[in-house]
Amino acid sequence: MSMLDGVHGQWTARLHLEDGIHAPLILRRCTDFNSGRHGAERWVLRHEEALREKVARKLQWVREHVAQHPASRGAGGVPLGR
Repeated sequence: MSMLDGVHGQWTARLHLEDGIHAPLILRRCTDFNSGRHGAERWVLRHEEALREKVARKLQWVREHVAQHPASRGAGGVPLGR
């Protein structure tokens, strides 16, 4: 989710659950920033479970592919951030 500032004070909320070029792009025009933020917050609440699952998948990928890489280890081979 992001808020896009357009010309003449026009705001647009960009909402997306999926990544990639084929993912649907949902744009909603907003009367002002605060109303757009409020609508976006409601959208996030409606899609909270799917958003949390998406974050969990990405974190798992990082743990499996990035955290195991030798460059992500500190002195003595100890994983950074632990």
